[in-house]
Amino acid sequence: MVDLTGFRHSTRAATYAVAMQILRQQLIETDAARQASLGIDKDVFHRVMKAAYLDQVATYDMHYLTTLVQHRLIHWQVGGRATAGSRALPTAFRVARVAAAYRDAQGYFSEYPCTPGAMPRAGSAGTGAEGDERPLCFVAATDRAIHRWYVDESDRQARWVPEREHDGMQRLAGFVSAMLVLLDLAPFIEMFEAVVADDLVTARVFTPAEADMAAERADGLFCPFPE
Repeated sequence: MVDLTGFRHSTRAATYAVAMQILRQQLIETDAARQASLGIDKDVFHRVMKAAYLDQVATYDMHYLTTLVQHRLIHWQVGGRATAGSRALPTAFRVARVAAAYRDAQGYFSEYPCTPGAMPRAGSAGTGAEGDERPLCFVAATDRAIHRWYVDESDRQARWVPEREHDGMQRLAGFVSAMLVLLDLAPFIEMFEAVVADDLVTARVFTPAEADMAAERADGLFCPFPE
């Protein structure tokens, strides 16, 4: 996706990269005979993968991928697992992680912000605090810190206006703008989930173990950025 958009629009590309990941997983996990009835469109995946530049991506395909991400942002399932078996991240944090990976792929003019041991490099890595413009060591940062960076970076990229923007980028910008509020609200959804989980234990809908899992994830996402 970042090959189609360029790094100037990498935060937008990250949204659609996650959408493509979701669609690919649906294709893997769903029997081919049931995909059409469930609204899983394999042709979208193949068309986007074959596109050489963004103008070759149909408006329908952009809308389809946008809807996939919006649905996952609104309907987050507690306790889901990623393909590797680890606990799945909420979609907004997945998008932020992909955007961070794109940022690392660009490289840095100054010293790399992480040590070989995947820790923040003293004097080079940012803290995530307001006014600290140094780059984060993403692999050592919490998901909350990366999400905060992502929201700021999305805003920065949105302010850049080229002299002439092609049709594909204009359509992309229009679709992504519909998701920005949902992406920005993700941390509050995590905290809300943890609070609701405790109430559901009282109502005997959740087990204590399930509530602990929700609280554990919220704590992990929100702990301060490593000093």
